[in-house]
Amino acid sequence: MGQKIKRALPKLLINIIIPALLYYLLTRHTKLSHIEVLIISGIPSTIFTIYNFIFNRRADFMGIIPIFGFIIGIISEVVAYSTNNEQLFLLKKALFTCAFALLHFITLIPIKIKSFEMRPLQFYIAKSSGFELRGLTEDEPIPERWERYWKSYHLFRQMFYVLTAIWGFGILIDVVLHVIIVYSTPFNEAVIINDIVLYSWLGFLTLTTIFYIKFVVRVRAKKLIEERRKLLLLMLLMLVKNYIKVYATCLLQI
Repeated sequence: MGQKIKRALPKLLINIIIPALLYYLLTRHTKLSHIEVLIISGIPSTIFTIYNFIFNRRADFMGIIPIFGFIIGIISEVVAYSTNNEQLFLLKKALFTCAFALLHFITLIPIKIKSFEMRPLQFYIAKSSGFELRGLTEDEPIPERWERYWKSYHLFRQMFYVLTAIWGFGILIDVVLHVIIVYSTPFNEAVIINDIVLYSWLGFLTLTTIFYIKFVVRVRAKKLIEERRKLLLLMLLMLVKNYIKVYATCLLQI
């Protein structure tokens, strides 16, 4: 636990504390516009994101999604600054969450082209998290284990469909709340309120996911033997952990 806290402190410092301090100082002691202040405040986290991508880049969903969020954030900043649109600048997180929600819904469509078969987004995130499902043999490759579980267990497939739908609709609701706050409250208040609502809603979705997992394990998975129930619970809890990590990382980098 101590090591995890030590690893989290630099991210907390660079992505939250330093930007908040810069925003406060620049707002109080300079005549810069709101957009200019927010752009300067975001420089530390931007540098940190680029550094992470260069030295820790990954080619899976866990690595691609944060970069996708970062790109959306940069584009919205450029457009907002060139048009001097403060509301658009505040909507950059909503643009990412909206795209992320749509991606959830798209992956729910049962698309099948030749050997390609669309899977729910939650499945891809869980698969890229590095969790090792139990194999038929110790030598069975991890990707083949995931494919076997997907094709063999209805409950396994159903869970990922439900979780993908929960997060898709949940994130979409956050987008609506974000837009309402931006256009109904003063700029300085919207900056603070949006983050409070965003992470509170993320916490609510996390709790909803955990309760759903417990419900499935206790009620829907009675036919599974005890060993598989424990394995299922462990796997889904790891899914929640990695999903929160990916989503929170994206939002911190935008």
